[in-house]
Amino acid sequence: MANGTTPPAIPPYGAIGSPWNPSRVELRDWFQREAPSLGDLYEGAVGLLYQHPLPGRIRMIAHAVREIGNRLPDYLTGERVVGRLDYVNQVDRIEEKWNKHKEMNSSLREESQSKTLSSSSQDIPIPRDLFNELDLLIRDHGVTRQRPLDAARRLYEGLDPENIAYSDEVGH
Repeated sequence: MANGTTPPAIPPYGAIGSPWNPSRVELRDWFQREAPSLGDLYEGAVGLLYQHPLPGRIRMIAHAVREIGNRLPDYLTGERVVGRLDYVNQVDRIEEKWNKHKEMNSSLREESQSKTLSSSSQDIPIPRDLFNELDLLIRDHGVTRQRPLDAARRLYEGLDPENIAYSDEVGH
């Protein structure tokens, strides 16, 4: 297991009530060697599916399967993609600067309150730091949108290195 303890004994294949057939044992052992945290998820999902009928277990199993699917490309290819876009904190920073800028510019404040922009100008100048925050949010959003396609490509290539020649086909 990922925490360094020995995995629990698995009932032998064919034992009454054992879900651990040779394929599942082989897969669990691979996970324990190559991706221990995913091995824990796999082992827990199998246990929930076959041995521990808890309320909500299907949702827990689905979360484990999704996590395994999302992180397996990292382990197969050695590329680690980390982090999630934190929209709430980024938009909070933008909101603070946005409101400060509106307060400092009386014409923007008046137009904002009327819900319509005057036809005097289509462009509204904004401070560089606010522009940079907006630009960062938009770029991070684009990267976040690309991650599922990148994960599919990495999984495809990780399963068989010969697939690299066809990786441009993934996602098209």
